[in-house]
Amino acid sequence: MRRKIILVCSIFIFCLGNAQLINIDVDCDSVIGEIKSLQGMNCGPLPIRSWGADLSQQFREIGVDYVRTHDVMIRYDSITILVWDIDYIFPDSLANPYDPLSYNFIPADSQIQAIINAGAKPFIRLGYSKPYYIGVEFRRKWAEICKHIIMHYNDGWATGFYYDIEYCEIWNEPDIPNFWTGTSSEFYALYDTTAKVLKSYNPNLIVGGPGIAWVQGNWIVDFLDYCKTNSVPLDFISWHTYEDTINANPYIVFRKAEIVQQLLDSFNLPIPQYLTEWNISERQNPWWTCGIKGGAYTASFLVYMQNTPITMAHRYRANANSSGPPSSATWYIDGSYTKPAYAFMAFKKLIETPNRISCNGSDVLGYAVITGKSETGDTVTILISDFQSPNQG
Repeated sequence: MRRKIILVCSIFIFCLGNAQLINIDVDCDSVIGEIKSLQGMNCGPLPIRSWGADLSQQFREIGVDYVRTHDVMIRYDSITILVWDIDYIFPDSLANPYDPLSYNFIPADSQIQAIINAGAKPFIRLGYSKPYYIGVEFRRKWAEICKHIIMHYNDGWATGFYYDIEYCEIWNEPDIPNFWTGTSSEFYALYDTTAKVLKSYNPNLIVGGPGIAWVQGNWIVDFLDYCKTNSVPLDFISWHTYEDTINANPYIVFRKAEIVQQLLDSFNLPIPQYLTEWNISERQNPWWTCGIKGGAYTASFLVYMQNTPITMAHRYRANANSSGPPSSATWYIDGSYTKPAYAFMAFKKLIETPNRISCNGSDVLGYAVITGKSETGDTVTILISDFQSPNQG
């Protein structure tokens, strides 16, 4: 008996050139792996502005899996509150870290509850969304503050919760002065102290970081060497990538992930790598990022990530700050979809046919093809994205 196969095809095309026609061959009998869910976001579904949209339904529609608590903000006129920065949760640096009254959890609680209610899991970033420095005399205390924050969400401490949050990322982009104003050695020591305090409290926590801005260079090498030499807990390495609109090529994620993996292998560190921020920089043209070309870039990037060791990813960011161009946001402030959001929607359809099957057609210029088959074998999903190739179709 012949079985009917349903084909679901999503196509993201920015421009078509005048070169050769591309044939895409799909082998429905050749399963080559499982399609990974890399649908994570930075910032939760709650709006930045009081008149913005709650994105909980949109999160469910595209299958957001993890939400990183970096740059989570509430804005009142010209005042911005960074509710997941440590100095907001623990406002008085001289206070007692063991006293529940020293903490201001209410805004952060609302954000975590919204993430969970939207069907996602929190990925806790412990640090700041601005330049910061922790001196040696405050290092152990800072680690205790971080521990008690996790205790609040996992062990009910300070009238807290029992969410069983797994992931803790220490800091954000400490390799640039935008976020860490001390020396690299001082940061390595801070990470060392904090990671050991967290793992001593709960060995099952997945602790890593530190959200490195540049994977090329000596900083990441020295960090991995420090962790290896000093037996510092490092359950994952996290890094970021942004491109400008002039030189953008989504294949950059494959090249950078390869660099990171080679470094991990050289230190014999069998740990996963997480891409905790990625996007196009909105500085040159904010409409570019959220428009047609940004959608094709996003779709191709998501396809290329499937060919890397990356096992978790978070696009920066979910919610918009104003009614103008949403720049790096995935949705407009009223909750309507940008073109990159539609790329995530298409990938959600692809993940629903999780058995990755063999196909050809992809190149390294932004023309990306991926195919999946349902568990029952009666549905095949094909996603094609043409960011900038000269192919005709």
